[in-house]
Amino acid sequence: MRNLFRKTITALLGLTFIYSAAASTDFGAKADDPTVLVTEYADLWNSSITVKAGKTVKWYVNVPEGTEPKGCGATVKIPELGLGTDSNDKEDKHITLVQGENFIYEFTPEKEGDILFNCWMGSGCHHNYIHVTSDGTYNADKPSDATDVSANRSGSTVEVSFTAPDAPKRAQITGYKVIATDENGKRRKAVVKESPAVFEELDEAQAYSFKVITLATSGDSAGENEFKLNAVSSTGTSEPLPVGQKAAASDQQRTDTTTSSTTTVNSAPIPETGDSSIEAAEFAAVISLIFCFALRKNKKSGT
Repeated sequence: MRNLFRKTITALLGLTFIYSAAASTDFGAKADDPTVLVTEYADLWNSSITVKAGKTVKWYVNVPEGTEPKGCGATVKIPELGLGTDSNDKEDKHITLVQGENFIYEFTPEKEGDILFNCWMGSGCHHNYIHVTSDGTYNADKPSDATDVSANRSGSTVEVSFTAPDAPKRAQITGYKVIATDENGKRRKAVVKESPAVFEELDEAQAYSFKVITLATSGDSAGENEFKLNAVSSTGTSEPLPVGQKAAASDQQRTDTTTSSTTTVNSAPIPETGDSSIEAAEFAAVISLIFCFALRKNKKSGT
């Protein structure tokens, strides 16, 4: 048993070394190619990705060893270049990222502008832009949050209103993502072009908090404009959360893994995200149990 365990570990280490060496070699070769653009997985949805107009681009996304891409954030579509469409259809063509270098697309942008790419859920979920400029550089601030956020409810229907901010220089505002969270941490979202956003079939017995995130070609706003609306069974009025006030105990239990569909137009469930550390811990626990069982068996048999 001990010999088998040692041989297995040795084989796995050998395969890991071979894979790492091969990946390193490929990466160095691509780095010498002036047409190659490599984006790190951690920067895919929040960094500024810029290319030069008229220059051919071979776009790769690098997922480092030890990182397991999960959820819709591990998929890429570029609707404007014909790779998938900007919809909520999971079956649309898209790239699913794995560890290592993932070739995404080769293209030659002929004119300046912003090219949208997103996950298979559509632009209302994970999204970013490839900025095409005359000199290959891009500098624009992220947008500000919407202001004067308020909400009015009529039974199970809630209308969320807000005042739109000015667009940053060299960027355009593309819409607003409004997120509604109930007392149990379940969330719904609606993506709208302008105020207001309407949510239907909300639970009248629950209070909801709302925040509005500004979407722009230069990135998303922080969404620090949370507004709380009481349940119908209480006063029926809306109350903003005081600045700096901690969330209620039920709010502290929120996680990004809770999902709920919304009945509003242009809305979609917020995706689940995975945690590879949990799976790693479970695997380690199983290996430890097997090893301990083998030692006990050998001890009983006198070997």
